Amino acid sequence: MIIAPFLYAGIIQISLFVLGERKRYQETFKVLTYSIIPSMLIGIIPFIGMFFWIYSFVLAIIGLSIIHNISKTKATIACLLPILILIGIIFSFFFYAFRY
Repeated sequence: MIIAPFLYAGIIQISLFVLGERKRYQETFKVLTYSIIPSMLIGIIPFIGMFFWIYSFVLAIIGLSIIHNISKTKATIACLLPILILIGIIFSFFFYAFRY
């Protein structure tokens, strides 16, 4: 649980790097750490936690766009890119596993 924010910030920093942004890791880490606080505090409550996860995701997008001086679209892509890659890997695994 302690390492999760560092990994999350590192993955988003790699996504930003792929999109052409060259800001420091520390700024990304600060934004993402502040943005996940609502979901960590209230995320344990069933059903309500989902809304706070979405709220944290929106906070991360807004914070990244301000700190990195990028558009909200680019910040959204940077946040969604790791999720989409993971979904693609999972689908390709299941497609390959159940091919025969």
